[in-house]
Amino acid sequence: MGITGSTTVTGTAATLLAIAVTPINPQTPNGTTLQLSATGVFTDGTSQDLTLSAAWSSSTPSVATVQGGLVTTVGVGTSNIEAALNGISGSTTVTSTNASLQSIAITPDSPTLAQGTSTRLTATGTFSDGEVVDLTSTVSWNSSSGSVATVSNQPTTKGQVQAVSAGNTSVSAQLLGVSGSTPLTVTSAVLSSITITPANPVIPAGTSVQLNAIGTFSDGTSQDITGSVTWTSTDGSVATVIGGLVFGAAQGSATIGASLKGVEGSTGVTVTAATLTAIQVSPANPTVAQGLSVQLTATGVYSDGSTLNLTSAVSWASAATDVAEVSNSIGSQGLMTGVSPGTSTISASLNGISGSTNATITGVVLTSITITPIDPEIASGTNIQLTATGTFSDGSSSDLTGTAAWTSSNSSVASVVAGLVSGKSAGTVTITASQAGITDTTTVTISAVTLNSIVVTPGAPTIASGTTVQMTAVGQFSDGSTQNLTREVAWTSSVPAVATISNSSGLQGLVTGISPGATNVTATLSGVAGFTQVTVTAATLTSIGVFPESLTSRAERVRS
Repeated sequence: MGITGSTTVTGTAATLLAIAVTPINPQTPNGTTLQLSATGVFTDGTSQDLTLSAAWSSSTPSVATVQGGLVTTVGVGTSNIEAALNGISGSTTVTSTNASLQSIAITPDSPTLAQGTSTRLTATGTFSDGEVVDLTSTVSWNSSSGSVATVSNQPTTKGQVQAVSAGNTSVSAQLLGVSGSTPLTVTSAVLSSITITPANPVIPAGTSVQLNAIGTFSDGTSQDITGSVTWTSTDGSVATVIGGLVFGAAQGSATIGASLKGVEGSTGVTVTAATLTAIQVSPANPTVAQGLSVQLTATGVYSDGSTLNLTSAVSWASAATDVAEVSNSIGSQGLMTGVSPGTSTISASLNGISGSTNATITGVVLTSITITPIDPEIASGTNIQLTATGTFSDGSSSDLTGTAAWTSSNSSVASVVAGLVSGKSAGTVTITASQAGITDTTTVTISAVTLNSIVVTPGAPTIASGTTVQMTAVGQFSDGSTQNLTREVAWTSSVPAVATISNSSGLQGLVTGISPGATNVTATLSGVAGFTQVTVTAATLTSIGVFPESLTSRAERVRS
């Protein structure tokens, strides 16, 4: 066709020394995806993103598969994921957990789009172990009305919504039998003007700047239409533009245009001959707890005194990846995560220029407290045990009920000691659990209902002498509600020589058979009682069976 294109490739004598795969030893729920990055370290001290050029493999494909660094977990367990290039390899261990998906949230919530425009939705899943995972590329997307808006399930554009015609639709995301949805409105508003931001940027040659196209519509609304417009440059030898990302090629000026449905907007871009002289990494000398992350920023300083954010352009590296890891993945460049206590130098390099900062990683810290059950309701004169569960920076959790400081907003309505709430009078109180400056609250409602009866279960149990059975007391109240009162009632046995019943903390209602016979066990609270008869037999233990039987023993029995 007589049309050519070219670029200049500069080769160096540096050879690949090592490959670092990040994140290090990640954990993710089964059925989800996780993007890994491979960073090559060379003999001249430089580093390079090798994610797309490395050959990826999984030691256990039944647990996790990998393609281009994108790991898909297909079973519970661990798998070693390796990236190799030119005889050099690096690896990380991916753990796939059996955490179950609890919910899916779609953002932005309830978006409104003008006809003919598009937006990208994100699906975030919350799992039973408290982990929150971006599932945008994993879920199955659907629009309830394709004539109003369509949503993409293509690998590179998953979650991309295209507004077709005015109306309302619901966009949903589904995975592992769990779904989330959000309403979406498409208006008939027409595009009036396009504004490009930032206006008239100045960038050094060899760098880039992201432009955004903001559309103003006939109904007065505005919308980011960066992904919907057609981008152009008046001089590609000076600056090129793809998806709003402008690359400065050579010194000069160019006009960058954005157009959609006959409406245009533009801004000038100036490319200078300034050269990169230094890179500053901030914040300086950050301290972060194990398991937590901090966003680092790389700022380039140029020969003309100008500065430019190079966070997404530099190559990030950690001198001690067992202490701290730093991301080079698209969308999270410069995100540093504490792996274990210690110090590591975090560097950012571009075109032979580098800058660094020293990161200190401390031990795990408490990040949140969750009180359960949430917002309970109890009758006046009864109690309920609340539990405080702490989540730590490394993702672990622990029961803090006995160590947290508990308070009640109104002790005349309800008091609390070690999470045990005692209802005193009708009303509502806020119960707070605090530890290490972290707090959580729940609302407890105390009703004025009266206790009508108590039902003791199981009914008329029979147990062998020397064994036990757990009894439960359920209160039935004047408003028809019920409440487990096992810990609140006073337990008695009419014939302790036959069977005893415990009132000790944590063992309330536990019956122990003493000798053959029958006894009545009674649960009493606020003058109301319920009972059942317990029979103790002289039966003795003769054997213990373990199930299921082993295949070997069963086969041997067949042969005999």
